[in-house]
Amino acid sequence: MVKSVLKLVRNVIIFAVTSFWTIFPIYWLVTTSIKQHWEWTARPPVWFPPRPIVDNYAVLFTGEIYMHPGGAYGEAGAITGAEATSLKYIIQPAYPQLINSLVIAGLGTVIAVLVGFLAAYGISRYKSGGTFLYIFVLTTRMFPAYGIAIPFVVIYTNLHLMDNHIALAAVYAGVTFAFVVWMMKSFIDDIPVEVEEAARIDGCSRWKVIFKITLPLVKGGLLASALFVFILNWGEFLLALIFTYKEAVTAPVQLQKYFATSGYLYGPMAAQSTLAIIPVIVFAYIIQKHLVRGLTFGAVKAA
Repeated sequence: MVKSVLKLVRNVIIFAVTSFWTIFPIYWLVTTSIKQHWEWTARPPVWFPPRPIVDNYAVLFTGEIYMHPGGAYGEAGAITGAEATSLKYIIQPAYPQLINSLVIAGLGTVIAVLVGFLAAYGISRYKSGGTFLYIFVLTTRMFPAYGIAIPFVVIYTNLHLMDNHIALAAVYAGVTFAFVVWMMKSFIDDIPVEVEEAARIDGCSRWKVIFKITLPLVKGGLLASALFVFILNWGEFLLALIFTYKEAVTAPVQLQKYFATSGYLYGPMAAQSTLAIIPVIVFAYIIQKHLVRGLTFGAVKAA
């Protein structure tokens, strides 16, 4: 009895510490996004703002921020004339970069998942490239990002593809392609070959077997791979910084531009980061039914 109680207490403590460690950064991010500017780095910390504001979110669309001591953040009318001009900062609105990230990360994910699925199918069913190709695909992840970027920069510069949405999406697809191949091969291996052979006997072509038989059976794994790749693309910084400078700038690159003479603008940075979490949560929520099956497909089959 005593051992059971001690075990329960231990598990509760571990769960509480783990939950706090995981949730507190998100809590601090969200609360910072609704704080006045003097509360961003206050000592002692402001655990929750007494007067929550939405001005940090408005900055993402207007590009104008007012910061002055003794007045509420965003109240432009509190100061006039030259003093108001000296305390008014003009920054680039963030919503175009959020849209860029959505387009580029989404397109890169679609390309990586589609090509990676077909490559995994070829490796699984036809042993394409033998055992070497399966291992070689993973070597693309062993190079540092800047090592991959250099040849792409030379090629894209000659082709005038720098600062281009589709070009950056292609780079993302090439970088994350290996993950899809490795994840999808294990799911395809779990599908009995006899199912596909029966479809072939009934008159299905090879392409129909792939898209009408195999794809629906591994849909959960495909969506799980898509979510994983989308998260990688959504938060990627270095490649986006190298390949973009104006038209195709993504949200992670935009974050490092939020600074003024008084320091970093933590409020707008937190606001943009909070908005950046939403697409991933929405995507995961939409596919949650298939996501659980996709992550446990092999275990369930083995059982």
